[in-house]
Amino acid sequence: MLFNSFEFALFFSVVFFIYWGILSKNYKTQNLFLIISSYFFYSWWDWRFLSLIIFSSFSDFIIAHKIDKSTDKQKKIYYLKLSIILNIGLLAFFKYFNFFIDNFIIALASIGLQTNSSTIKIILPIGISFYSFQTLSYTIDVYKNKIKPTNDIMAFFAFVSFFPQLVSGPIERARNLLPQFCKKRKFVIEMSSDGVRQILLGLFKKIVIADNCAIHVEDIFDNFSEYSGVRLLLGAIFFAFQIYCDFSGYSDIAIGTAKLLGFSLMQNFSFPYFSRNIGEFWTRWHISLSTWFRDYLFIPLGGSKSGKWLSLRNIFIVFLVSGFWHGPNWTFIAWGFVHSIFYAIYSMKSEKNIYKNKMLCAEGLIPSIKEIFQMGIT
Repeated sequence: MLFNSFEFALFFSVVFFIYWGILSKNYKTQNLFLIISSYFFYSWWDWRFLSLIIFSSFSDFIIAHKIDKSTDKQKKIYYLKLSIILNIGLLAFFKYFNFFIDNFIIALASIGLQTNSSTIKIILPIGISFYSFQTLSYTIDVYKNKIKPTNDIMAFFAFVSFFPQLVSGPIERARNLLPQFCKKRKFVIEMSSDGVRQILLGLFKKIVIADNCAIHVEDIFDNFSEYSGVRLLLGAIFFAFQIYCDFSGYSDIAIGTAKLLGFSLMQNFSFPYFSRNIGEFWTRWHISLSTWFRDYLFIPLGGSKSGKWLSLRNIFIVFLVSGFWHGPNWTFIAWGFVHSIFYAIYSMKSEKNIYKNKMLCAEGLIPSIKEIFQMGIT
């Protein structure tokens, strides 16, 4: 069920009416209704994979309590490892099984060993990359004593399956979103009006800009040998706007939809194409994912405080993993490798924090000629 479909408009209209018109007096009943609605939304694609999200929710709910109650450090580590293995294991199996099998067959063929290529094809459950990271960050935060595990299982299940951000993010942190399920929500007209505006903006980005750019991009990319270099450059520029408006448009709709239900989700994009260097770009593009990798991978590896060479190693690991997270394809890995090189070069410059407190466009600042040039280069 796509956000820009008639089915979703009808689905959300019914949810909105029941949520505020009938169930507004009891937030726990609202949570139960949100779980049912989210499972219906998810099963519209394939009901068979509901078992995965239910299993992920239940296992991390239990594991988080085991971590919190354990007084033995080794037991805490054991339960944390169990959560990591379950979440990453399921994600790796469903998302990368076909990739590894296909590449293994190709590798054998390259040395003259022929194998039967008729392997089992694993269907990728939609949204698994998002809710796996969301539940995993919950158990990690409990382990680090950043949050206490919730005793409200309905609130936790609603937090994991919340349909506005279930299949395309933002990847929410438990300490931001989960408490919102544990208290009564009120319908605020200003918040709802802002939500409607954000939904309309997202639909404009998706339908008017992204979908129209896609028509030209697909033609140019599919027939690149027939076009001139100028046409190919235009295709690349159109593609840049297509992926931004497609992804940020979906994020806008998700955030706006959540506001209509009384929830505040984190910002996922902040004028990324106005960034003056690659470091600033990664504070503005897919913010929920980049901050997730920063907090749960880059910093645990030692971050930038472990010496120059280890810091560069950490950068390469994060971007290669990020590329792999985006999809089981060598092009995504190549994309991660290219960005790791760009970011490594940037990180070695002494002026890397020069824009830390000055965000153009987000604060209405007018760029200088030098900054316009830097944006173009980025």
